[in-house]
Amino acid sequence: MPTESQIRSRERRRAERAAKAEAEQELSEAFAASWQPRPIQAEILGANERYKVAVLHRRAGKTEMAVKWLVDGLEEGGEKMPRVVYLGATLKSAKNIAWSMVRARLGTSKFIKYNDWDLSVEIDKCKRFPSGGHLQLLSATNYQNHRGVYVSRLVLDEVDLIPPSAFNAVFRPALADPGINGKALFIGTPLGRGHLFDRFNNADKSPLWASWLLNAEESGLIEAEELADLKATMPREDYLRELMVDFDVAAAGSFYAKQMNAAKDSGRIMPLVFHESEPVTASWYFGKRDDVVVTFWQKSGKFVNCFDAIWKQQTDIDELIEEIDARGFVISRHIAPGDMSKGPGTRLDQARSVGVRLKLAKKLDFMDRIYSTKPQLSTFRFDAEKCADVIEGLRQYRAEYDELKRTYEEHPVNDWTTGFAGSVEVFATDYNPKRSDWSKPIIYPTDRLKHAA
Repeated sequence: MPTESQIRSRERRRAERAAKAEAEQELSEAFAASWQPRPIQAEILGANERYKVAVLHRRAGKTEMAVKWLVDGLEEGGEKMPRVVYLGATLKSAKNIAWSMVRARLGTSKFIKYNDWDLSVEIDKCKRFPSGGHLQLLSATNYQNHRGVYVSRLVLDEVDLIPPSAFNAVFRPALADPGINGKALFIGTPLGRGHLFDRFNNADKSPLWASWLLNAEESGLIEAEELADLKATMPREDYLRELMVDFDVAAAGSFYAKQMNAAKDSGRIMPLVFHESEPVTASWYFGKRDDVVVTFWQKSGKFVNCFDAIWKQQTDIDELIEEIDARGFVISRHIAPGDMSKGPGTRLDQARSVGVRLKLAKKLDFMDRIYSTKPQLSTFRFDAEKCADVIEGLRQYRAEYDELKRTYEEHPVNDWTTGFAGSVEVFATDYNPKRSDWSKPIIYPTDRLKHAA
């Protein structure tokens, strides 16, 4: 039996928790009551289109607006429990940017249960949330793990840092649950004419889409004196990109943005036809973890077509081979990075153990690979749909910036773009445009994959 002292101690702690919860709820209600949407925010929040794209300058309140939109969806309720998702480029960025805003907007209540470990909120049915609800912050880094659940509202923050297939292949189907007809809000500032640019222009093609663009000189949200100082002290391209939301300014430090913009302008990003009678080259790139990217190539007149690609996260060779096999391609060459480790137990050895004989491309240092690949890109074409991640990966592939030295390093930012750029570089450093035996396959008798006869 608890002693009288223990009972009093428990009651005191219970009272303290209740007082803290009440104070947090009062702060949350004060925050919600004091927050008045700016005109652009009010316009976007009030629009009825299913897909909304907001290209707004830094400090315009994009994330604050997006969190409000998600919570509005929870408060509206519906026949099914609302499930709303905030998708960031990484989980760390999502937490740093949005988690405190979520907690402030929702407040503290016995009906609301926060999970700080997986950045989720479970909400029981109550007056404010008539259908209950679930809110979660997710990372696009391993987006393939998020398949299988419905989503009623989705925010994609900093769209250009998220692989296009995260929405196309995973979250767009999640919005299609019967009775839900989920909605999506795309927010960000541009990193050149890429993924966000394409989403922005969808408003001209479909009544389901609406787009907004607002730069800092038009909005008046940043004081004129402060804005003038930013313009005077920031690098010109950074100012144009971050504050003037200029789509024509490429990502800082990008290696292939110029070449990929040229590919888009010249019509080399297009629907491509796979010719069953023509052999295929498969170009492999292995990430630091178990991520693998394979791009598929065919010669077509004076061009080489990148007509398909596979990106597998946390996979093994057998699973990948099954997916390649299902494509039914006649593969004559399998190429891997020239600096792959050899010997028992290596990934090269694992691939060969299941019948895939990977030929190693030239072994070049990092910058030599870049300079070798750039001129080849002018002869490559890319399938606009099946190779969307390849296209965006190449366009966003960029050098790491050293803040102390104020210079770009001779190595890339290691994110999702690395695998796609690496796979293309493997092909480019192996490809010889003057080769006359393109259609002559390398026959590996033990190949498990289908190959040319």
